[in-house]
Amino acid sequence: MNALTVSLSDDAREFVESEATAGGFPSPDSYLQELIRAEQKRKAREKVEAMLLEALKEPATEMTKADWADLRRELDDRIEAQLLEGLNTPCEDVTPEWWDRFRAELRSRPVGEVAK
Repeated sequence: MNALTVSLSDDAREFVESEATAGGFPSPDSYLQELIRAEQKRKAREKVEAMLLEALKEPATEMTKADWADLRRELDDRIEAQLLEGLNTPCEDVTPEWWDRFRAELRSRPVGEVAK
C-alpha cells in the first residue's frame, strides 16, 4: 500500500482521532480508509442510479433467454473475480466453496427461472 501524507489542522486531527476511537477503528488511518471506501461506494451507487434513470427513458423491451444468460454470466464473473481477489465479499458466510455450490445450483436451473 502506498503512503499519502495529509496535513490537518489541530481541530481536524483531534476530530479524526476521536471518531476513530469512538468507531472502534484501530487507527485514524483505518477510519480514513473506511471513509474513502464509503465515498467510493456512494459514488458507484450514484452512477448506477443515473444509468438506471437513463435506461427508464428508453422504451421497455422484453427480456430474452439470451439476456438472462448474459446477466447470469456477468454476475458469475464479477462475484468470482471479487472472491478470487478477496475483495468486497458480500458477507462473512460467503466463501469460495459456498460460491461454487451457489453457481452450480444457478447453472442447473433453466434460463429465466426464478427461485420461489
